[in-house]
Amino acid sequence: MSINPHELLDRLEEDAAAKNLDEGGQAPLELVRRVVKRVDELGAVFMGSHKGTSSKEHFKQHDIEMKEYVYLMGPSLFGDLKPTPSHEQLGVADLELAIANSRLWRRRADAREAGWLIEAIAMTAYEIEEWLRIWVVSQGGGEDFHPDDRFELGRIISKSEEYNLDVVLIVRLREFNKTRNRAIHRLLRGEISYDNLTAAYDIDKDLPEDIKRWVVNALPNFEDAATEWDALENWRLWDAGQVDFSKLGE
Repeated sequence: MSINPHELLDRLEEDAAAKNLDEGGQAPLELVRRVVKRVDELGAVFMGSHKGTSSKEHFKQHDIEMKEYVYLMGPSLFGDLKPTPSHEQLGVADLELAIANSRLWRRRADAREAGWLIEAIAMTAYEIEEWLRIWVVSQGGGEDFHPDDRFELGRIISKSEEYNLDVVLIVRLREFNKTRNRAIHRLLRGEISYDNLTAAYDIDKDLPEDIKRWVVNALPNFEDAATEWDALENWRLWDAGQVDFSKLGE
């Protein structure tokens, strides 16, 4: 449901019962009208902000007004952008290092072609785990994810199934994990040669991209993740003068 104030106002004006929605006696319709009026006023200010003084006080006031505008518009400003869990929620110890390491995922095909088969398989598993953790946490799970956890991929696959990851992907994930483990164990026992690991990589090399695509599509965007009630509560605080935009974000 949209919480863009202009779109919400249109809906409320079409709803004859809108004035009776607020148990506290505040008419949501009138509140949203005031929000829309202020948003439009701020928008007009920004359109003409290139004119006039460029003093320190001017920029300070501009910053306060921008914070107010962002506060009132809320998640509707972010369109189709997707909120993702923090690195702490995912169990990542060092965010910068994790980002640098994740750049290796795109090189797994190069590793396969160069004959670095264990590395190629490992990078595939790491990327899969990253997206599965994102999915589990985004669905309200992952409370036991932390930098010292030692969850194997199989357990994270099971957690993803609990949180309704696509059933076809779950089947593919289990087959990949089983094939990977079996191949590496057979290599250690001398049942296969190193070159035979090629089959373990090639069995489903599109799996990481398919999981990424599914998770990204299934995650709600900022606006979908927000509620109309949250927006109204924020606007009531604003309307009562209880938000200090000069200190917001400090």
